[in-house]
Amino acid sequence: MLWQAYEQVKANRVKGASKGKHLTDLISLARHALGVEDQLVSYQDKAAERFAGWLAQQANRGRTFNAEQLGWLELMRDQIVVDLEVRMEDLDEPPFAQQGGLGTMYALFGEELSAILSELNEVVAA
Repeated sequence: MLWQAYEQVKANRVKGASKGKHLTDLISLARHALGVEDQLVSYQDKAAERFAGWLAQQANRGRTFNAEQLGWLELMRDQIVVDLEVRMEDLDEPPFAQQGGLGTMYALFGEELSAILSELNEVVAA
């Protein structure tokens, strides 16, 4: 409801796909209300932007991901949007479990899995 109030009062400064749907959007609301952010942008959109930047950095370093890996990375990003983090134990819970869970993740990412989780948590949740 607060998100909609900002939309009515400051429509030109409110952006975002989730429009206050996620609890994490309270972070966006607080940052905007405190003047840290000029525009009110959904946490989901900010996370997507940071994720895209992380992927670009990885590509610049020569680290590429295939389509299946990207799908899993996007699931992890979406988990961060909802819960502010993704933990190793989350990988055996929905939505990850329906696609093979931790075993599939290890098959796709190998020993890099832990480092990738750590990086995503740090970058996407920033």
